[in-house]
Amino acid sequence: MNSALQPSDYLETASAVRRRFALIQFIDSLRKSQVMAAVATALAVVSLRRFAGWQAGEWVVASGMLVLWLVFLFVIALVRRPLPRSALYLLDRAGGWKDCFSSAWEFLNQSNPTEAEQLHLQRAGALLSNAQAQVKTIFPAPAMGWGWLLPLLAVALSFTGWLRPVPDSFDLELTGEMREAAALQSGELEREAARLKELRSLSEEERKELEDLGAQVDAMAEDLAKAEGLTAGELLESLEERARAAEKLAEKLGLSSNEWASPEMLEEMARHPDTADLSMFIKDKVAEGAAGEATRIQSVLADDGITSETQERHTLAMESIMGHATENDRGRPVGERIGNASRKLLDAQVKPAAREFEELAKHFQELAAREEAREKLEELAASLREAGGEISGSELRKMEEEAQTAASGEGSPEGLQSLDSGASPSAPGALPGIQELAIGESGTKQEQGQSQAQTGDASGEKVPVPGSEPGKGEGGDQNSKGEQTFSAPVPGEKPSGDQSGSGLGASDQSREGKDKGGMLSAPIPGMDPGQSAPGAGLALGNGASSQSGQGGDQAGTGTAELVDSPSELIKAKGDAEVIAQRGREGESSIRSVEGEVRAETTTRSKQEVLTEFLEVEEQALDEQSLPLSRKQQVLRYFSALRAQFEKTDSE
Repeated sequence: MNSALQPSDYLETASAVRRRFALIQFIDSLRKSQVMAAVATALAVVSLRRFAGWQAGEWVVASGMLVLWLVFLFVIALVRRPLPRSALYLLDRAGGWKDCFSSAWEFLNQSNPTEAEQLHLQRAGALLSNAQAQVKTIFPAPAMGWGWLLPLLAVALSFTGWLRPVPDSFDLELTGEMREAAALQSGELEREAARLKELRSLSEEERKELEDLGAQVDAMAEDLAKAEGLTAGELLESLEERARAAEKLAEKLGLSSNEWASPEMLEEMARHPDTADLSMFIKDKVAEGAAGEATRIQSVLADDGITSETQERHTLAMESIMGHATENDRGRPVGERIGNASRKLLDAQVKPAAREFEELAKHFQELAAREEAREKLEELAASLREAGGEISGSELRKMEEEAQTAASGEGSPEGLQSLDSGASPSAPGALPGIQELAIGESGTKQEQGQSQAQTGDASGEKVPVPGSEPGKGEGGDQNSKGEQTFSAPVPGEKPSGDQSGSGLGASDQSREGKDKGGMLSAPIPGMDPGQSAPGAGLALGNGASSQSGQGGDQAGTGTAELVDSPSELIKAKGDAEVIAQRGREGESSIRSVEGEVRAETTTRSKQEVLTEFLEVEEQALDEQSLPLSRKQQVLRYFSALRAQFEKTDSE
């Protein structure tokens, strides 16, 4: 059989057709399902963020969904490929060969083809190579277009923070700075745990709870030293749990709910000088002070040289105190010990009574130790909470702000302007007063020149008087022509009328009279003819130009304080050195020192200084917004003081 008639040649052509149909099927499915795939990917990303609380890693799911979608379409395209006979039939129909290759495929599969069939196979074999080369032309692939854009946008959504909820700061893992702070705080907690072992005067149950708390604090210190993998929430919850345990134990040791003695008993104790201080300490629950007072009373009673008067005074005091004690007082340590001491003093047993106060002092010392333990436990709770704040305080706020900024996409705050957005206030053009001053000075020079040309005497211009009104100078006249008057600024006063700043006043009167002649003013581009420039007017004639301004501070502001500064009478005022001519003995110098006595003005009496000070304070009070009744009261007070000083000075 001829090689051109072998089935492998037809299978190769059929495979090319099948591959082409698979590609066409894949592209067509991709175009039809792109919207569905993009929506599914976007919904998956949003669901992971909103419902599952994902803060990162959504791109893995989105990319995986995109890859699975492409694989699914590829498998579907492979499954839907036509069989070899169908592929050749489609090639015949599309290429216009009228069942040439499909019939040849059938003839090849027969065992004994006829002469006509062999002739057909020869003709088909001659066309087969050309048909295989035209497969891509006969079956064109559809244009991809924008079919890939929507799925890629859905994947790009997973890389952004859009629709991502603000993360809970407690779920964030500790940063490097937070782990360093935790390592520093672990040492503090270890020292706090060591202090717990020094506590005394605890019961067995309290001692056991204290040991458990110390073990928990030690474990927490170890966790802080190795804070790898911990979140802020886990760290803060652990610290808060141990802080609450410390506070709970401190409440058990608290003394606020225990009443040491009734008010009646304390009131009676305060009436006796020997027990007054003890009653005060018991009332305020100051255990250390109460222990000291009980020890003092014990030392008085245990003294071998105690007098009968002292013994009788203590006996009567204890008996009176127990007479005012309630039933509850007799069951308390204070009432019990004082009652025992009272009975023993009545039986003249002074030494046993002293031992009762010794036991009472031990009781107060135990209470003081328990109070110290409570304070240390409260300090431990505060240290635990402070450790949490030091570790995660500023870092958590920074992380929350960064997360909120990433989620909301907010930019820089409004209100910021570029440096070149407008004229700088320091630029000369930005200050309108500079332009007015420049025009005013030019007009002043022109006016002075014309005035001198008219009068013929440049020195005949009158000198302006500072502070006088324009046209009312010394010996001046309002109707004088060509006259300039400058009003000097008065400190503390504002200029009158429209005279302000350094602008020069303008008048529409010329030398010949009102509305005669013309005004001398430089034209400004952009303004109508005849329109006056603001602050740049210039007038010559009767109402000559004037210049004024607002003065400075009131007189006396900034005056130095009046103090007594003694002068140095023998201090040299000058120093001169004269080098004489060189002689045989070398250079010689002469130095003269001059000094003189200066008169001092700080010889006022103390009464004068105080009187002046009170007058100044009265003036200051007059300017304040005080109620009328209060102002009158203050004025009467200072008036009486001033009268007293004046009377003393006159005497």
